[in-house]
Amino acid sequence: MNKEKINRLLRKLNLELHGVSYIQALRKGEFKSNEFSLFRNYIKKNNPVIFDVGANHGLIIEKFLKDFPQARIYAFEPVPNLYRDLKTKYTNNKLLQITDLAISDHEGVSDFFCK
Repeated sequence: MNKEKINRLLRKLNLELHGVSYIQALRKGEFKSNEFSLFRNYIKKNNPVIFDVGANHGLIIEKFLKDFPQARIYAFEPVPNLYRDLKTKYTNNKLLQITDLAISDHEGVSDFFCK
């Protein structure tokens, strides 16, 4: 199943999936604030459930919290120092759950290398 088919299915559940290229463009500032707000066209609820897989420094978390302050966000970040920073930054947000795990297409344990 390709990404667009997955996104169509997830949109029916008020969910959205993004890859690395989206995050890179966001980090470079190539997305205007109103482009991110297009999620409002797909996400009809004020309190959607959002999965941020590879939360990194929390750029996506910040954007979603701005547009959907009542969203239930599950963020996954396996890099220890980034995970700790996110836990510290969002310690008082009870709607945000940050987990120090990676998401994969198979179960198991793998070495994780960071630059």
